[in-house]
Amino acid sequence: MNTDSLLRGSFKNIHVRFVLAKTTETVRTGIFTHNTDPVSSHIFGSAITSAALLSSLLTEDERYSVQWNYDGLIGGVVVDVNANAHVRGIPKNTSLMSAISKADLYGEKGHISIIKSVEGKILNSGTSEAAMLNVADDVSFHFSTSDQIETEIVSAINFNADPENPVEIATGFMMQALPGCDLELFEKMRNAIKEETFIEIMTQEGNDEKKLQQALKYVYEKSGSESPEDIREIASYEFSNSPVYQCTCSKEKMQKALRTIDPNELKELLERPEGIKLKCDFCHTEYIIKDL
Repeated sequence: MNTDSLLRGSFKNIHVRFVLAKTTETVRTGIFTHNTDPVSSHIFGSAITSAALLSSLLTEDERYSVQWNYDGLIGGVVVDVNANAHVRGIPKNTSLMSAISKADLYGEKGHISIIKSVEGKILNSGTSEAAMLNVADDVSFHFSTSDQIETEIVSAINFNADPENPVEIATGFMMQALPGCDLELFEKMRNAIKEETFIEIMTQEGNDEKKLQQALKYVYEKSGSESPEDIREIASYEFSNSPVYQCTCSKEKMQKALRTIDPNELKELLERPEGIKLKCDFCHTEYIIKDL
């Protein structure tokens, strides 16, 4: 049973959008799929959680594809997500335990590319410097600079010492300034969600809706405003699609890709007794194609 969740809404009076995602099961599946070590798991989990948060900005058949590239040991991470919060991804380096510092992991520079598409057609795309050298922070920086929507994302992942159940909790929170927002107030709020107290609220056990209410109350009060006893007086929210790690590959899509090969070469490959063996990089599902 999937216990992950996503709540999204906005503060009615200050024009700030927010999203809270619990991605424990989604991150766990991603880790098991790619057999990532603890360091790689943390980075990949942050990428998965960031993508789950972005799903709240999509409608119908839209999809975000996010690619991070760093000149450190991480190399790169690719994650995509649709409006149903179905996430899949590829970590370039699954073994990062040899790194002894953040500089080893991220290097000195990088870039991030985000593509928004629908049914294979690109709606918009952009590339920006990965100036923050942090997966979640670089998504925030991209939206704030490239899309000119002030954005802040934080993710938090706690691990268990149990290899069969490595993720205790994975969660993330996103805020965006909507038109009419006081940016000085938003700056106070974005700083608040980076504080240790806020992270503790996010990672505590308990009801997801009550956790969101507590988080919103904390952020609102940190902005210098007095929060009502019931935060729902100034903030509205709803449950959205629960995140899940789910690939979109299929035998039919693999066959379609093969049709781009030279017909003579393809004919020779199909005539082999073992057929053509293909493997999806996102979920590691193997396909044997013997005909088109």
